[in-house]
Formats: sequence, structure tokens, C-alpha cells
Amino acid sequence: MPININTEGIVLHSFKYNETSIITRIYTKELGLQSYLVPGVRKKKSTIKYNLFQPLSTLEMIVYHNDKPGLQRIKEISCFKKYQQIPTDIKKTTIALFLSEILINCLKEQEANTKLFEFLKQSLFYLDNSKDKVSGFHLLFLMQLTKYLGFYPNLKQKNTNSVFNLKEGICQNNKYNSQYCLDKQSSDLFEKLCQMKYEDLNEFSLPTHYKKTLLEKIITYYKLHVEGFKDIKSLKVLEAVFD
Repeated sequence: MPININTEGIVLHSFKYNETSIITRIYTKELGLQSYLVPGVRKKKSTIKYNLFQPLSTLEMIVYHNDKPGLQRIKEISCFKKYQQIPTDIKKTTIALFLSEILINCLKEQEANTKLFEFLKQSLFYLDNSKDKVSGFHLLFLMQLTKYLGFYPNLKQKNTNSVFNLKEGICQNNKYNSQYCLDKQSSDLFEKLCQMKYEDLNEFSLPTHYKKTLLEKIITYYKLHVEGFKDIKSLKVLEAVFD
């Protein structure tokens, strides 16, 4: 029998199911990744507002949860905290769409991970509220996310001569698996990102082409460590906005 569970959630993706309904994938605090059928939400008189399911919206929900595989149902839903800048600031909107596509590729577990959920929520609120530069936010977010996904860079052996091996996830002095080794500059930037907090982004000044190259390397890192990681369609849009 389904049970009622109160949980917060972050919308990853939604798509039309029929003329009036949607299926939405939501990363929840209590249940991990879940898929919900929301019937009639696209009707004008629906009691559940369609705009609640925009990418990365934060929600409060009461859900009917069934342990059997398949679509779940929502009993009650409301906005946890309405974003002020993400929907209207083109740079923040683009970052949010990019991050939602990254998360769709990475979050697959149907079990709770409270620390990961809180990291995602606090990161999104920081992006929305920040008056600082955000051009490097997605780079730092991606690096910090690896802590919760299990492949955070191991920089313990880093020295003045070492480079970072994307496949092994470590720094090394030799050229073993050299096709996966970053150059010295990119290795140093990987280290710098690992030492940063969001509050440090104003000091993270790099030419646009360096940030583009660094992002490509980070995405390659994800592809090597996340099974089934697909090409990110919104990457070109992100690059165009920040060019």
C-alpha cells in the first residue's frame, strides 16, 4: 500500500505525457530520484500550477509513495522558495538549464542522500541570490558535486611537476595513460577549483577561452566516471552566453 511521505524536492526534468498531464523527474530529500505522474496539470483550472515544474525548482511535497517500480503520485505540492533572479537573468537561467542537464545524467539512485540534496539546494540559492560574478559558478559546482558522486579529484600527491590524470582521478609525475592527462595549467586550475568556495568566485579571473577549455576537461572527467553520461546539449548555449 502507498504511504504518505513529506519531502522536499528539486525538479530535474519534465515532459508531456498526454494532452493535459506531465511526467516529472524530481530529486527528493527523502526518497532520492523519483518519477511522478501529474495528471491534468496543463489544464487552465488545474489546482497544481504547471510552472512549479521548471528545471531546478525547489518544492515541498506530500507524495503517495509505493516501493514497487513505476510512476509515483503527488498528493500536495508547493514552491519551497521562489527564485528571484534565475528566471530573469539570462546568465543564471542558462547556468540552471546546463546544471539540470548535468544532474539528469548523474543522479540515478532511488534512495536518500541528504548531504547531496542540501548541497544542491544551497548551491542553487547561492546562484539565485549572488550579486557576484557567476561566470565560473558552474565550474566550481561541477567540481564540488564530484564529492557526492564518489570521484572527487585526489590531489594528495600533487607537486610542482605533477599533472592530473582524468581517468585515474589522481595527480602523477609520469605519463601513464597520458591521453587522459591534463597539461600543467589545467592541472593547476583543477587544484584551484578544489580549494575554492562560491564566495571566492569574484577572484576567479580567467580569459573566456581558458574557462571553455577547463569546462570541456571537467565534462570529460564526468564522462569517464559516470556510466552512461551523455553529451550535454545545452553546452553550446552556455558557451554562447558567456562568450
